[in-house]
Amino acid sequence: MDKKNIRKKITTLKQQLTRKYIDEYSLELWEKFLNSDYIDNSQVIMSYMSFGNELNTYFINNQLKKLGKTLLLPRIEKDGTLSARIDNDIYSSGAFGIKEPTGEIYTGNIDLIIMPGLAFDTSGNRIGYGKGYYDKFLMSHKKSFKVAFAFEFQIFDSIPKCDYDVPVDCIYTKEQVFLLNHRK
Repeated sequence: MDKKNIRKKITTLKQQLTRKYIDEYSLELWEKFLNSDYIDNSQVIMSYMSFGNELNTYFINNQLKKLGKTLLLPRIEKDGTLSARIDNDIYSSGAFGIKEPTGEIYTGNIDLIIMPGLAFDTSGNRIGYGKGYYDKFLMSHKKSFKVAFAFEFQIFDSIPKCDYDVPVDCIYTKEQVFLLNHRK
């Protein structure tokens, strides 16, 4: 299956989920993640603002701030690039109607990046929404640990990838955690 058909398939499956199911599944994943060493070993963490039928990031974002972590959220800038902005609890409606932070741009090192995505494979490859914002952003953050969270149906044995695609280092589902060994 090509990327376009995978996006279509996953979007259709996600549309069938209820808000209650998404929220309960999300909470279970976030609680599992919050008890990991990844959180203890990270001070600056980039997450994202969920929309539609994505896993709900509201809980994890709030918990990270309560733990005293520096929380960064993505913003699509006017020049079409993705930036990491400090979460100051003030948001505007950005690209695609997604809430985006208004805080200052963060240019330092990011310990951990929570990645959105539509599909992943067991090697850490990721299919996003097709604009390449994250892949371009990650070129400047190669040392950041990248973790993704997914429903089981978002995990494939193999998905198509391009030379510029940046894989994730770890994938959490309700059933398992894939810790990948491609980090240098």
